[in-house]
Amino acid sequence: LQGTVAPEIQGRVFTLMGSLLWITSPFSLAVAGPVSDWLGLQVWYVTAGALCGVTGLALFFVPAIVSIEENANRVGTEAEPLAPAEEKAQQR
Repeated sequence: LQGTVAPEIQGRVFTLMGSLLWITSPFSLAVAGPVSDWLGLQVWYVTAGALCGVTGLALFFVPAIVSIEENANRVGTEAEPLAPAEEKAQQR
């Protein structure tokens, strides 16, 4: 991801990615609590681990995911650098 995002906006992009990951935490806890109470903690851990493993295996067979670094536009090669937010606002 670092090679495909322009350096001047990497902070914004990585912060957004981190925020999107953290925002799912309350939803997963809202599901994990009742399900582990209902089925038991061991069943929940085994099921969650199996789902993670199956997801990883499934994504291994998606060509776009496997070759994501090879197909990405490298910063400074093909893609034009993005304009800062102030310049975009002035252009409108």
